[in-house]
Amino acid sequence: VNDTYKEIAGFGNLTYKFSDAFDLTGGLRIGRINQSYNQTFYGSDSAAFNTFLVLQGLTPVPADTGTTRGAETVKTYLLTARYRFSPDGMIYARYATGFRPGGPNFSVPGLPASFDADSTENFEGGVKTKFWDGKGTIDVSAFYMRWKDILIQVSSGGLNAYTNGGNARVYGVEGSLSLQPVEGLTLAGTLSYNDGKITSIDPLAAASIGVGDPLPNSPKWSGSLALDYRTPVSGEWQAVVGATAKFVGQRHATLRSSILQPDYLIPKYALFDLRAGVESDHVDISLFVRNLTDKRAQLSATTANGINEVVVQRPRTIGASVTFKY
Repeated sequence: VNDTYKEIAGFGNLTYKFSDAFDLTGGLRIGRINQSYNQTFYGSDSAAFNTFLVLQGLTPVPADTGTTRGAETVKTYLLTARYRFSPDGMIYARYATGFRPGGPNFSVPGLPASFDADSTENFEGGVKTKFWDGKGTIDVSAFYMRWKDILIQVSSGGLNAYTNGGNARVYGVEGSLSLQPVEGLTLAGTLSYNDGKITSIDPLAAASIGVGDPLPNSPKWSGSLALDYRTPVSGEWQAVVGATAKFVGQRHATLRSSILQPDYLIPKYALFDLRAGVESDHVDISLFVRNLTDKRAQLSATTANGINEVVVQRPRTIGASVTFKY
């Protein structure tokens, strides 16, 4: 397969301040994409494969497809409004679009010759502010995304390709909180809720996707907690101790209705890290314990070709690091 992808784009943002408290930002990006594609098929295995196709009443794969060319112009937009209700606080609303380019597939019977770009519309709003005389910060946002012509994998003759499977929607809430209740102590936490589902499907993708399927690798709940304490010990040196906990909920490895890639529900997990050391303006020395409870957490998984491949968290790791700063 010989293919080329070339893109030239221009983009820019413009911000207008209606007052010291309120401003509006608009953005535009225009890209021109040119692609070319050529496939050659030869060798001893090609004859056997084409014989197999003919016996099933399918058209053989050509020895040379010739060169196919295509071009498209893509525009994306951005609009953000911000209002500062205090010197330390802001609310905002944002609309943005995005895309991934389309392209060609293998020239094999049963596979679409090409796939179109998929695109998103993103809506977000939130608040960011400090409180408690600056000892606390909070950042909360809600979002909603419309995902059109989502790209999924299809298979034919043992070869995988992409097609536009349908549409999806995603919504959720994210938040972070940081507190400094006493000198040197920082407490921080994050929490995220995310719900993404397929809302419509393309008939060509009926074996790979279903209405209501949760989006893969997307836990509904995830979050973290962190504690860090710093205190002077001698001259420019200060001691540092800290701990982190991270939680990720269960999620699907692939689309639930897929026949080509059977779904696997990845279990939820929680991981804990500890650290301690000393630091100065130029040198940091740290001891750490990662994965304190020696959890064999399953971080991700794939089920391509019916084979489950799971990436597992590294076992408990104890070590030291030295960082020089210039």
